Amino acid sequence: MSMYVLQVLSGAEKDVRAALLDQGIPAYAPEENRQIRSGGIWQTRPYLLFGGYVFVVVGNVCAMYYRIRRVPGVLRWLELHAGDATALLPDEEALIRRIGSQTFESHVRQLAGDTFEPVDGPLKEYADAGVRILYNRRQRRAFVFEPLSMMHNRCLRMSFTLIK
Repeated sequence: MSMYVLQVLSGAEKDVRAALLDQGIPAYAPEENRQIRSGGIWQTRPYLLFGGYVFVVVGNVCAMYYRIRRVPGVLRWLELHAGDATALLPDEEALIRRIGSQTFESHVRQLAGDTFEPVDGPLKEYADAGVRILYNRRQRRAFVFEPLSMMHNRCLRMSFTLIK
């Protein structure tokens, strides 16, 4: 069984995931605890990492295509060519399985100057995998470039907590 990406209506990610889970289809919509500045103070709120996408695990795409396609909110299978959908790479699938089952938070340590080192969370996993990450200390945001092979030219914006 492999993991595939569905493009869904924006704002319907959690509903689509719940509908798929009710049908017995493993589905993921990864969330993080995002640091948001509101009213002059930093607050933590849940935030979807991949807005507009839900990840599903199926064995046979042809057998599941119409069953999943009928779920309200599903727009299309990503990377579907001539009836074959392209699965995520094994390491990408493992990452989505880890971060998709819980709401998480990343911690980052600032080294000398503008150098940062992720301590834990998905930012550490991306850094260990050699993915390019840029950090914005003031906004508490990290920009992860091309986190998934099939989402070309996509920059994933993630929040982090700065630790001493």
